[in-house]
Amino acid sequence: MSNELSVVDQTVGFDKIYQLAERLSKSNIIPTSLRGKPGDLAVILLTGQELNLPPMTSLNLITVVQGRPELSAQGKIAVIKRAYPDSVIKIESSDAKAVCSMAMSKNNDPITVEFTLADAKRAGLLDRDTWKKFPST
Repeated sequence: MSNELSVVDQTVGFDKIYQLAERLSKSNIIPTSLRGKPGDLAVILLTGQELNLPPMTSLNLITVVQGRPELSAQGKIAVIKRAYPDSVIKIESSDAKAVCSMAMSKNNDPITVEFTLADAKRAGLLDRDTWKKFPST
């Protein structure tokens, strides 16, 4: 099986993406923050195209964080699993920390990353609205 991510036709130009974004921006079933904003939608669709994600998947998995398009945690896992179907990803979280372990396959040693409440405090995240709304996600 190939590790290539190619599923989206990379030849789709900006004009076509912007036309799609204009049409989608009029929909009531896209995120409210994107309604009436074809430019923002186009940026998300272009970001998704660079990750080889189809347009509707891009709208579901790419969010805007402080003015930048960011792939959600679910999106990151999907991209990794598509590229490396045998990869092993384990995520554990509590109110005090989150731990993520990943390995290319069950035969490889995992890489483990930990983010604690103390890390969040040092980064100045505890006073942000998102942290207050979703402290354990």
